Amino acid sequence: MPAETADRTRTVACRLETWIPDASVLADIRTAVERAHLATLHATHLLNLHVRRCLRDSVSLDRVFDGNWLLQAFYEVTHGTRSPHVDTELRATTQGCMPTAFERPPRTGLTNTMLHNANLLATVGANNVWMHFPRRALGYVQRQLALPREAYDSLTKDERTARKLQLLRVASDLQRAPHQPRASDAAHHPWLDVHRARLGLDAAVGAWGDKPLAYHLKARPHRFLGVMALMSSDAEARGGKAFALFPVRRALIPKHIRFCEQGFHKAMEALRNERLRRVRRPKGEDELTLENCTNPRAFSQAWRLEPGFTTDGVSVRAQQTPGTRAAVREARDARQAKKEAKAQSRKRTRDGERAQGREGESGAPRRSAAPPCTERPVRGIWHIDELKRVSRLEELHVIGVDPGKVELIVATDADAPGARPVRYTQRERRKAMRTRQYADEAQRTKPFEVSAAEEDLAGHSSRSASLDAFRAYVAERQSHLAVCLAHYADVAHRQRLWKAHIKRQQSEEQLYAKLRALRTDDRPLVLAYGAWGLVAGRPGAPCNRGNPPCIGVGLMRKLARHFVVAPTPEQFTSRTCYRCGGTCAAHDTIRTRNNREVRGLRVCQDEGCKAHLNRDANASRNIGIQFGRLFEGLPPLRQLSPRDAELQRHRVALECAQE
Repeated sequence: MPAETADRTRTVACRLETWIPDASVLADIRTAVERAHLATLHATHLLNLHVRRCLRDSVSLDRVFDGNWLLQAFYEVTHGTRSPHVDTELRATTQGCMPTAFERPPRTGLTNTMLHNANLLATVGANNVWMHFPRRALGYVQRQLALPREAYDSLTKDERTARKLQLLRVASDLQRAPHQPRASDAAHHPWLDVHRARLGLDAAVGAWGDKPLAYHLKARPHRFLGVMALMSSDAEARGGKAFALFPVRRALIPKHIRFCEQGFHKAMEALRNERLRRVRRPKGEDELTLENCTNPRAFSQAWRLEPGFTTDGVSVRAQQTPGTRAAVREARDARQAKKEAKAQSRKRTRDGERAQGREGESGAPRRSAAPPCTERPVRGIWHIDELKRVSRLEELHVIGVDPGKVELIVATDADAPGARPVRYTQRERRKAMRTRQYADEAQRTKPFEVSAAEEDLAGHSSRSASLDAFRAYVAERQSHLAVCLAHYADVAHRQRLWKAHIKRQQSEEQLYAKLRALRTDDRPLVLAYGAWGLVAGRPGAPCNRGNPPCIGVGLMRKLARHFVVAPTPEQFTSRTCYRCGGTCAAHDTIRTRNNREVRGLRVCQDEGCKAHLNRDANASRNIGIQFGRLFEGLPPLRQLSPRDAELQRHRVALECAQE
């Protein structure tokens, strides 16, 4: 199904063979994909080595997040007819750190594609700094101030919570400007002074001014690579896991590359000349352009196809904007929607005037009519306060959604809380995508040489901040790279990814249809989505233990393309009975074989209720109730204690840093 964006641009996909009927052009595209993939592999190795060498030798990294400068790394690991200028420090890294012999793919005609990959690396690398820095700072504090196991086990539950809150305060103070007041206890202030100097945080920022650390992380991310390297080395020295300093292309299956209109022409002309063993195209021969190489009927003719596309050699994805016929239909629909909005506005004004008249007759002071509401949103992620500004509660059809790990979402209609909820489980999603089948097929077709190479590579770290450790990883990987690429570059792997993508879309479309079926009137649907969904599926959470990886926050973003999604606080929603508002707890007698409570079963402790409730369904109903209360300006179901409220503020700060 096409995915539309707010500017009425949609992304469409099909098989590459359908769009490119010429077999020779199709083979050249696949060759370009494999060469760009190999060049990106070598370039990320070189750039990671360069970052670590410059940190060791105190060399400036002020352009490491500039896509135009990163393109020089692609020049270093490829070969062509021309020798472009390359930074002297980068060339020194190539000569001193890279393996002596590695396959350099040709870059003729692929400069635009490599520039796109370089810009992508620059964006991902910069985001890696500012998005994850707060959580990495918290991990550094937790490791430095860790208690022995016996001492921690002796603490009570309240003492553990108080200690957790204190560590969050220390991590927050570590990232504050020196002139700002500190929230942690005075006993930790000497520790903060020592470790701020050890990490060099103030030196990395330079002039703080009145800006927070997040501003400096985004404005000059290269300055904080040394701070992150110290944190990563500390984690590795204490038996923990290091984290990435710069992106590395770890996947061996070729990824999507982007062709612009000019880049496609240059790449195809260069590859055709190479295939025919000639220098240039002779006069009179047709040029290879998008217009004469593609099948115009592969995509809808009612929408105009934008120049440029991405492909991995099996599937192709392009963007479309409304064409002539689609534009006419959209203009007609827009006029009709405008008429309906005006009619609703007039109706609201008349209702307000009638209410004023009744109030005047009763002697009560007249109030001015409420101003007409602005246009209601159709989709997207909206805060509750913003929805209050553009809507009214009686005009919204609220669906409470409880996100989870095993049951990805449980949705219940707030108008019919006793109705059967809509469930979308991890097991259902994996079955629809044939995850087990495709994993078994990939494992059965894997040669012994590839399996042995992957086992040897597992003994090396691709995230280590040490130059010697990362150099050993690159050397080990390069020794088996030809065998592994020959296996993973097979089209069968990319075909499995394409099939899984199609089945994933089918599974999600079925979920969207079930949610739309809950709408029984003309009111627009609003999904009151549990706030845990903002961070669901991220690594490191306790709920991940024993469960396979799940889509998590990505599902909320997919739903936001079709519905209005409002993140809603969900504290105490699974521990509150939606019928009477009493406290829910585990059943007294029904237990598992290991004498543990049944997680999905909750019993209301109110003697007048004693309702048996499903945990997730009950939480989804309460999330819908919570949304209604907050929408009306009422307090939530349960007020948080000052300590819990502070813990929640710290959690939100960490979550917002990753958005």
